[in-house]
Amino acid sequence: MEAYAESLLGVPYRWWRAGDLCIGDQPPFYAEAGPPPLRPPMLNCAGFINCLARFAGRPIPGVTDQLWYAGGTYAWYEELAHKCAPIASIDELPVGTLLLRRFRDAADQGHLAVVWTNGRIIHCWPDKGVVIEVPPANYFEYYCNDWLGD
Repeated sequence: MEAYAESLLGVPYRWWRAGDLCIGDQPPFYAEAGPPPLRPPMLNCAGFINCLARFAGRPIPGVTDQLWYAGGTYAWYEELAHKCAPIASIDELPVGTLLLRRFRDAADQGHLAVVWTNGRIIHCWPDKGVVIEVPPANYFEYYCNDWLGD
């Protein structure tokens, strides 16, 4: 998964707005079954996580139920809440751990990222696209180590 994640560095960010049914031939957030696109033309944080999950063969939350928020931050939090724990320190988490800031409302839709090396994360962020960087202090609320498992 690490090599695929790094291959997405530099993919630009794109907001998905209510009513966006697809981007080209892809549904919002790239939330569907099957292998991910090799290099999508654009992503948001959930789309980035969904591509990683698809690469690992993990189902995307909400897709089989055709939920309107399938594959979004709300769907990931809803599916993984029972496995998540509050974050004390990102530095103590293993590479590959999913970080979540939960969905609150349309103005604060949460965020998803993955722990990388040396206290950094890999994620897709507005005005930056997919990047590896030090995370904002106290931004993420929860982590989930086994998000790619059942």
